[in-house]
Amino acid sequence: MSDRIPAHRVRDLLCGAPKAGRRSLRISWAQAKQIGFLPPKTDRLKHPRTGLDPQALLTQALRDRLGADAVLSEVKNLIPGRRYRADIVIPAARLVIEFDGFQYHRSKAAFQKDRERQNLFVAHGWRVLRFFNRQVTSDLTGVVNQIVKISVEST
Repeated sequence: MSDRIPAHRVRDLLCGAPKAGRRSLRISWAQAKQIGFLPPKTDRLKHPRTGLDPQALLTQALRDRLGADAVLSEVKNLIPGRRYRADIVIPAARLVIEFDGFQYHRSKAAFQKDRERQNLFVAHGWRVLRFFNRQVTSDLTGVVNQIVKISVEST
């Protein structure tokens, strides 16, 4: 037996009757899930116009320049006792590269938590560089050159 609710029962799930002049009906996400309607999943890391993943582009470009073993992606447990994840890490230079932007910080609390996380990275001896997706997709060579220069200086 399916968990989906038949179409004739959808009206029972509505959050109130539609008001005069309103063309749309409002239902909660839980109710939408029950009737089988969910928006398509999107990969929030992909650039909206190009469809490219800036983090993957930068990781591969850095591995091409510094060597495959020199650059790690999606690294956890850099700080003992914390479950923080770093986007890209160059361990030899103690360098963490993070991606910034509205899609990662949709609230003031998320932005503040990210800054606390950055401060902990710094307190544990890591340097943190931040880039926007657009920087990587529009000037990949410039971003790579900047990271390589900083990583070479610190080794």
